[in-house]
Amino acid sequence: MSSFAPGHARVLQPVFGATPPLQAHLSQIHAIINPATHLVNAIATLSGTATRGLILGMWMRGHITLAQYPALTVPQSAVLHDARGAYLFAVAADHRAQRIDVTTGLIQNGRIAVHGTGLHPGQTVVTVGNYEPDNGMSVHLTTGQPSAHDRSFVDWLQAHRHSVLFLMAPPVLGGIYSALRMPVSLFPVISFPRVVVYLDADDRPASQMELEVTRVVEQALRGVPKVTAISSTTSRGSADVDVRFNWGTDIPRAVLQVEAVLNQVLPHLPAGTSFKVQRMDPTKFPVLAYSLTSQRLGQVELRNIARYQLVPLLSSVPGVRRIGVMGGQIAEYRVTVDPVRLATLDLSMTDVEQALTAANIIARSGSLASARQAVPAALGHPLQGPS
Repeated sequence: MSSFAPGHARVLQPVFGATPPLQAHLSQIHAIINPATHLVNAIATLSGTATRGLILGMWMRGHITLAQYPALTVPQSAVLHDARGAYLFAVAADHRAQRIDVTTGLIQNGRIAVHGTGLHPGQTVVTVGNYEPDNGMSVHLTTGQPSAHDRSFVDWLQAHRHSVLFLMAPPVLGGIYSALRMPVSLFPVISFPRVVVYLDADDRPASQMELEVTRVVEQALRGVPKVTAISSTTSRGSADVDVRFNWGTDIPRAVLQVEAVLNQVLPHLPAGTSFKVQRMDPTKFPVLAYSLTSQRLGQVELRNIARYQLVPLLSSVPGVRRIGVMGGQIAEYRVTVDPVRLATLDLSMTDVEQALTAANIIARSGSLASARQAVPAALGHPLQGPS
């Protein structure tokens, strides 16, 4: 305490912030130790202009210089401690680590004063990884600067920066132009390696359909090149065969190969069997569907409205590829024949079938022409009910 006296110069530095150091002088030093902080309270006086930018209650760090003396300083991270005390590793001329026991002094601005036998100004000390080496271990020196190769490359880029920017400009502008003109599709064209075969064989039972149609077709399709898997679903009179190929397969060509195989096996299938081959892609699935309901009209009338009125209307919409009608009912009539009366009239079932066909026909007979238009004419009358 005897070293401090009012009037000593003091440097104050705010703990937080970038305010420059302030010069002050001690004005009062208390003669007792503060029991709360175990420190001695001192009061420093600032000039009027030095208080600008300070806030009441701001934390400050004070430094008082009592004397100056020369000392060796090293980065604070170079000094380690163990049971023997403080020490550091210096680098000898042969690039080997040399332990030197030191005594430490003041710490200021990240550096610490040290004193030890064998230390001299300009000596290299280990600051990174210094807890790993042993005494006499080889040490790799680095300056923290880029290598000559890195510096030459950076210098080359700096010297040719205009040429580099000129070469980079076309691909950058081309990428921006392509991104702005890139088409966006809600349903992108994706070629799935999948083909579906739809089989129809009238009203054949499911068990017979599987034995006589589905298995024969599956066996034939296994010979198509690049087929990886085949699965099927069989029901009464119909079957769906799913044929999968390797990714990257030319699907249009695969469809032609599947059709060729089915045409070869078709003569060996039951009479009346037909097939349809369809490749699977997003355009095969419906995008929009409408349902027709009515409290007055029946299923037959609703189907006729959809088929003969709505389909032609929707087909004229630009971008529409295909329209299908599902559901409803198709008008049909059941004819019950009396065999006794048929024999009395000397008629057969073939005569009845031909009579019904002749009564349910519409034939084009020509057209009626006028000055500006021609109206087609048709003869016949379809069946409307029992008569």
